Amino acid sequence: MHFKDLDSDRVDAKGLRVATGVMPIVELLRDLVRERYSGEVLLDCEVEENPLPRMAESLGFMRGVLQAM
Repeated sequence: MHFKDLDSDRVDAKGLRVATGVMPIVELLRDLVRERYSGEVLLDCEVEENPLPRMAESLGFMRGVLQAM
């Protein structure tokens, strides 16, 4: 599964840090936990010069949400 957040619900939406766009990230993670999803969750990041800061923030948010569950 690829996780990505978007700036809108339009076809030409741009990717954003997880939890800063329109995707219901907390609800999606909650559903995965409830369904006992055991596969991989890959963080999808648009090509940019240095994606590591955005990826680290997104991963930190996702880990925090999962720990709080």
